[in-house]
Amino acid sequence: MRRPRPSDITMDASPAAFALADRYTVVLAGAAALAVWGRRPDTALLGVLDRLDGRLGGDGVLLPAERAHVEEHLFGEVVRRVRDNRLLDLSARRVPG
Repeated sequence: MRRPRPSDITMDASPAAFALADRYTVVLAGAAALAVWGRRPDTALLGVLDRLDGRLGGDGVLLPAERAHVEEHLFGEVVRRVRDNRLLDLSARRVPG
């Protein structure tokens, strides 16, 4: 890969620069997920890492049966939070109304 040019940090950046930035953000998201769940691994962490690995061109970190289990777990969590008027973020705080 060639060395980035100053123009690669502008909106006229090359496609290669945008691809590098995309890859960097995916790796950064993986690091953030590990920091959040690293001390107490959760099914959500597996789902996040599997999805991010796929974004990087990998085959994922889960087998198809494991992926189906994780997706069911995450879907159930979303349904529970929506029914309980909770945010769909890490805080899961209650939303008034």
